[in-house]
Parts: sequence; structure tokens; C-alpha cells
Amino acid sequence: MTDFYDSVDIARIPAGVEWAVLYADGDYKSGPPSEVKRFPHRRWITVEGAPKCFIADYEPGNPVYEHAGELADWARARHARRRRRVVYCDISNVKRALAELDGLAVEWWIAHYVTVEPDQLVVAAQAGLPEALVWGCQWDHQARYDRSVLYGSWDG
Repeated sequence: MTDFYDSVDIARIPAGVEWAVLYADGDYKSGPPSEVKRFPHRRWITVEGAPKCFIADYEPGNPVYEHAGELADWARARHARRRRRVVYCDISNVKRALAELDGLAVEWWIAHYVTVEPDQLVVAAQAGLPEALVWGCQWDHQARYDRSVLYGSWDG
């Protein structure tokens, strides 16, 4: 399995990391371009619902969480572009996100902090989701960055 990283400040992600999720908008928008380029495998995350982004960050304080309909609008826009949709949220917000999506198909990147890298089936069961829909799990939270395990395909 592949590990990938994210941080509110990409300079905090350890040197040598190749797989990263970076913020495309909001207070933690990643940059500068020279720093972004150090990650050969990167995906973009939106807090505002930008349809160009692979992942929507569904957590309190972000527009896609706070404004009713924003998450579903993002998912519909991605679907219309025939692009994959991954929702990031902690395990306790999955039911709320599912209700907001109202049947729209997405994959899930679940924040579930444990002491060892978790199995996809375990995360899926605890989140109440089919195993095949759990794209990844953010399981390790450090002061400088978070680490996740990728279960699904990185391709967009």
C-alpha cells in the first residue's frame, strides 16, 4: 500500500515524500509552485467546493461543510466532468456527509486516528461504508503533517 501526506503548510511534509494531497483554495492554499513541484504524485483538495479538485474537505469551518448543498454541488460538478470524487471527513461525519450527498456516488478518505496503519475493511466497517468506497484513511497525525494510507487508485 502507498502512504501519502498532507499538511496545512506543505513545507512541513518530510523531504523525500512523493505522494501528497495539497490545498487548492482556502486559508491553507499550497504554494509556491516550486514547493508544489517536489511532489511527483499530488492530488488537490478543496475547502470551497472547486470542481477542479479531486477531494472535498468536509469538516467544520469549511464552506463545503458549513453551507448546505455545497458538497452535493461539488460532487455533481465533478460527475458532470466525468471525474472521480473523493470526500475527506472524519469517521464521525460520514453519516452527515452521506445525507448531504443524497445518493450521489463518491469515494471516501476517512480520518480515523489509530496507533497502527488500519485495514481497509476495518475502516469501512467502522464508517458504515462499503469497503470498495474507502479510498484512503488518514491514520497518523503528527504536529507538522498527517499521514494516510491509500487503498484505492490515485488516478483521477
